[in-house]
Order: sequence, then structure tokens, then C-alpha cells
Amino acid sequence: MSSAKQADLSQGSITCLKPMVSARKVSLFRREIREWISPPAFEILMGAAEIITEGSFDTPADQSPVFLGSVQVVVPLSACSSFIQGPLDASAARRLTQMILSDRMAREVLGELALREAERAAGCALFELQTEMTASHRGDELRISIDVEGMVRQR
Repeated sequence: MSSAKQADLSQGSITCLKPMVSARKVSLFRREIREWISPPAFEILMGAAEIITEGSFDTPADQSPVFLGSVQVVVPLSACSSFIQGPLDASAARRLTQMILSDRMAREVLGELALREAERAAGCALFELQTEMTASHRGDELRISIDVEGMVRQR
């Protein structure tokens, strides 16, 4: 660069040297805002849950008996307000309904609960348990329905 141009730049005066070329800048860091269910809060919710289990056996021809059942988990959010901060209202129940089936930790806990409850209702150990979960809400109540199917372990 010539000394005259350097002098112009060093004195704070910017002269047009060349037409500006547009440059695209990208962020160095990627940001992601995620929400998930707090494990301690989920434990409190499960502690306040009312659990209803029902089921019966089906014995297909030439096969082991199969237990078919349903586990209903009803959580009144208002019952947890002494232990969980924030509003525990219909809006919170709706958000939980949307999150609960995609949250890995919640699905694992609910799957273990379904197995325990199905085995308790069946009165025997089950294997190859298959579950299907749905979640809904009514007011400030979270409702989780888990359909279960499991083979009876023959001895």
C-alpha cells in the first residue's frame, strides 16, 4: 500500500480503495435452547401419581399365555405445588404432555413402572414386554396411559 493511502487510514479517514465486497459472516458457536423434564421434579410427580392397573390373560392355541393390560397414571399437578416451583396449571400439564413421550428418562421410568405393575396384576414374571404409551391432560392433571403385552414365563 502506498504511504499516502496508509497515512489516510492512520489518521482515521477511510478512503474508498476498492468497491466493498459483501462478506457473509457466520457465528462461531451454535446455540440451542432445550427444555426437558427435571429428574427430581419427575420423581416428585411420580410420587404423587395415582396408578390404576388392569389386565387379563389370553392363551392363543399352542402358545404360552400372554398378559394384556393397561396401566393408567394420573398426576394431579396441584398436589406437587409444595415441592415444585412455577405454576402447575393446565398450561404446565399441556407442556408435560408434549414432552413426556419424547423424554428418554421419563420413558424409561414409565416402562419400568409398567413392567412392575403388569407383573403385580398378572401375579407372575413377564418377559418380552411390549408397551405403547400415550399422554394427555385434563385441566391440571397429567394422564399417561400405557398398554402392555407380555409373555408369561413358563417354568
